Amino acid sequence: MMIYKTSHLKDKIINFFGGFFGVCTSIFPCYNPYGIEKVGIFQLPNTVSDTIHSFCAIAMFFFLTFNIAFLFTKGKSKFKNIVYMICAFVMGISIILYLIYNIVMGFPRTNKDFSVYVIESFLIFGFSFAWLVKGKLFFPTR
Repeated sequence: MMIYKTSHLKDKIINFFGGFFGVCTSIFPCYNPYGIEKVGIFQLPNTVSDTIHSFCAIAMFFFLTFNIAFLFTKGKSKFKNIVYMICAFVMGISIILYLIYNIVMGFPRTNKDFSVYVIESFLIFGFSFAWLVKGKLFFPTR
């Protein structure tokens, strides 16, 4: 996403930051509850890496949601635009649930609760489905 070629500046900026925060999400792993004190490339303390990971993940998903809701919908296909908006809506609700979860459960997460993975799965599914529609794997003739 960071090197996506387009002539539109807004597309370049949104895709760059979405890709940048995606890379940061992988560089700074989430909390590891199995006794490892330092994690990731930079060997940061577990709680610091988890805080950075969570911020980068929410930022990445925000930029992906923005991309789907406001950039993908510039096409002429009304059907595809509806699909994109549904995907963006699912992602937006998931981002809100993710934020609420982190506020309620505390930050950083120091338990083995995997609820956040369910929320992230909805985010990834929404983006993936919209991306495959945009790439014409689904609904190629519409």
